[in-house]
Amino acid sequence: MSAIFAALAGLLMLTSLFGRLRDTPDTDALVRYFTVGLLVLFPYSLVFFVGNISSLFFRNVGFMMVFATILGSIALYRYVSGLSEFVPEAGVRGVVAVAMVIMVALSAVVVFPSPYIYQPNQQVTESQIEGYEYAFEHQAANVPIYGLRAGPWRFSHGIEGVTGNPISQGGRDIPEANLSTLAGESISDRYLSTTDAARLRETRVYRGFRYSGANISTLDTQPGLHHVQTNGEFDLYFVPDERPPATNATANTTGG
Repeated sequence: MSAIFAALAGLLMLTSLFGRLRDTPDTDALVRYFTVGLLVLFPYSLVFFVGNISSLFFRNVGFMMVFATILGSIALYRYVSGLSEFVPEAGVRGVVAVAMVIMVALSAVVVFPSPYIYQPNQQVTESQIEGYEYAFEHQAANVPIYGLRAGPWRFSHGIEGVTGNPISQGGRDIPEANLSTLAGESISDRYLSTTDAARLRETRVYRGFRYSGANISTLDTQPGLHHVQTNGEFDLYFVPDERPPATNATANTTGG
């Protein structure tokens, strides 16, 4: 469906560039503006595809498809109107309607929660997924899992499903200031999960903007922090609540 609308948009753009678009001035101007914008955006997106961050190319394609859908709809209306001059209009519209229903049905195959979503890829490897799956199966009851920049909600949705899953997107990250002093300062028992990809992202891509390499390296040396699981790409640490018993009792009374 996207390919068809992209083709229709391309034909309309060529027609506009060669000055053969005979529509209202407003429609003609709109098509020209979108055409010029896409002509600039396409080579910009192509740079992502041939570079070392090719995964971002498809995000740009999705953005371009917003405009392609608008232009494709205009083109579809023009071509249907043109065909109606030679064949019965009701027949043309009926064929288009049936084709649209078929294309939408085929597109629905890859719409969430399709089995094509949450599959291993370059960014999320099978080892990471297996690590989180094992962690979810063996974590202690009522002890949440935290992450460096965000909690494991994506992995939880992918492994355990969305329906009836209480885990949400936010609220399970560890502030940088607390990362090197996790042991003994946690307000309750919890786990901290990390992956090799997350460590590289924070130290090389973000260059320590939130978590420095020195802070992350303390996870393997902090006294009282228990390294309970690893598979080479995924690591899970248990952070116990080691505050004095009186403090715990006060906190439980206050929260109770």
